Amino acid sequence: MPLNTALQAAATIPALAWDAMDIRGLNLVKSWSQAVGRAMAAPARDADALQLVGRACVVVSPFLNGMTLGRSVADAAGLPYVSLSPGHEDFAAVLQAIEQPTVVHLEHGPWQADLKRLLQPYKGEVPAAVQEQLKHIRAVQATLMQALAQRPVVYLTLTKEIAAFSTPLQQVGGFDRQIALGGPVQDIAGAMWLAQLGDCATPALQESRAKVAGLMAETHLNPQAVLLRLRRLAADENRQVELADLIDVLLRGTAQSDATDTGNADSANQRSTLHRVAWHEAGHALMTVLDSDRQRVPDYASACRSMAFDGVVVSLREQHQPFTYAELRHEVRVALAGRAAEEVAYGSAQVSNGSANDLAAATRQCSWAFSAGGLAPNMDDAARSGSNLALVLHDDPQAQAEVRGLVQGFLAQEYQHVLRTLRENRPLLDALGARLVADRIVDQQEMRELLGCAAAS
Repeated sequence: MPLNTALQAAATIPALAWDAMDIRGLNLVKSWSQAVGRAMAAPARDADALQLVGRACVVVSPFLNGMTLGRSVADAAGLPYVSLSPGHEDFAAVLQAIEQPTVVHLEHGPWQADLKRLLQPYKGEVPAAVQEQLKHIRAVQATLMQALAQRPVVYLTLTKEIAAFSTPLQQVGGFDRQIALGGPVQDIAGAMWLAQLGDCATPALQESRAKVAGLMAETHLNPQAVLLRLRRLAADENRQVELADLIDVLLRGTAQSDATDTGNADSANQRSTLHRVAWHEAGHALMTVLDSDRQRVPDYASACRSMAFDGVVVSLREQHQPFTYAELRHEVRVALAGRAAEEVAYGSAQVSNGSANDLAAATRQCSWAFSAGGLAPNMDDAARSGSNLALVLHDDPQAQAEVRGLVQGFLAQEYQHVLRTLRENRPLLDALGARLVADRIVDQQEMRELLGCAAAS
């Protein structure tokens, strides 16, 4: 797409007002943008002026729309704006056509991948598909570096990890200015995303701000593609879209080819998978509640395939972060509850491999706790609380084998506890699983009502 055409297309969508939402960091972005504008207007050469303010701004937030934010940066800087996908065939040509100072929003995508992490699983020969991805990433980086050297561009992109792809660009002055935006509360984040749907959304969907934020924060789909799909659905069927439509898009993806249920074997498999995912996720959520005397209720539970089977985060494994045996046991029980819920609902012979990430997280946590944390299984028994005080200080295979035995025994013991708890509370498990099948996502307030939990004071 020629630059002028791209700029004209970008100008058709109004920019986000800087003071529209109270989000930490936006004032920093505005100040930086204005500094860029002043530098570009300085009598010095553009390249020299840009070095004073930074050749790029990497903004970290899971909720923000990069295209809208990029346009706002350009407005504040008084510069032209263009949004580019580094995967598009005309990407390099558009960059080379830039002759005046321009804010370039680089859309999020595979080009931001961490090369070391990408290669980590392959100790020998790298598969052809991965080699192609590496080739693409390096080609994109080379194009970005060449444009930085030759053109007065200011790159802007959104990402959660700048270090993953920025090192080569930092060497030539690219991605040298990071401004981290604090994530807004779920209501604000949901409102920001729903505002882009406008009248296409029903009033009920507009009111589901926190629920929508939870969905969009964790989906692997492109938020703009989801918006486009919902707008097309509203236009094609001449109606407003509902929460169920959003969930359906997240379940099926953004392509229209699979938008109808054909009633074939594939559809039957999808329904079976949905039920399994629903009960698996219901197990995690229910165990969180029951193992905390109903004091801890998750923000939401989701049966969307784009979110499911990713594994419960066992978040205490940083060595410098103190944690108790009770906290370890609680997180392990929650991690095991997805698998246990499948066994309760379908029988042991029908348990899936969907708990692999849960088990890996629990194993890592327990291994550190029992080898280097001084904790032991059954520490609730005072007579055994000091049974594992000798830490594993060296890479001793025998000691590691002993730790593995402790971990296996502890996980087996806690798994039986989780099974008993879920069986004793089978009506609650089935109720939450059935609600997830019907709604795909259940927020905290709905869970409180369904499970009989008192509201937080």
